[in-house]
Amino acid sequence: MSLDISGAIERLEALEDRAGVRLENMSAFIRSGDPAFVSVTGEIHSTDGAHLEYDVEVVCAAYDTSGRVVQTASAYYGADNFYGLEIFDFTMSLPVDDVARVRIFPKRR
Repeated sequence: MSLDISGAIERLEALEDRAGVRLENMSAFIRSGDPAFVSVTGEIHSTDGAHLEYDVEVVCAAYDTSGRVVQTASAYYGADNFYGLEIFDFTMSLPVDDVARVRIFPKRR
């Protein structure tokens, strides 16, 4: 059974501005079990029309109720192969059954 934790997603808009992208239409679901999994899906859009000015890595971090990072994932988007919109989809196995926060942000490469 999956639990919608989309309200736990935190964006870092200052980093989005710096990378020239917007992360939008995101959702997050946790599935309990052994191990538990969290899935995070969304869109990356260029703020400069159809192209990225820089290569960008989208990083996703899951935090437990104590504020510890318990899992991370990332995806790379090259400026040469980007055409305005891409979908990202992270599925991470978790060492804990609960996730208090999911932080997602871009990094210029």
